[in-house]
Amino acid sequence: MFKVIKKDGSTQDFDRNKIVNGVMKSGATAEIAEAVAADVETAFSGKTDTDSVSYLEIKTKVVDSLRAKDPITADYFTAYTKTKQE
Repeated sequence: MFKVIKKDGSTQDFDRNKIVNGVMKSGATAEIAEAVAADVETAFSGKTDTDSVSYLEIKTKVVDSLRAKDPITADYFTAYTKTKQE
């Protein structure tokens, strides 16, 4: 899988479980959270382990996917991630 460039500039391996957990903490069902994580993986499936994607690109894809599946939870997710950034 690819690397994620975090807010502090460091990189780490992509971990789909972080997406699943974050989406579920925002109120989505496990099924929706898994579907969102799958959408993100598909969106970046052309990336290799030497490629990097910023956390903002991933967050944008998560919100877009979640908004299509559960708009209310997408709003909660956006609010949840904003409070984590403060």
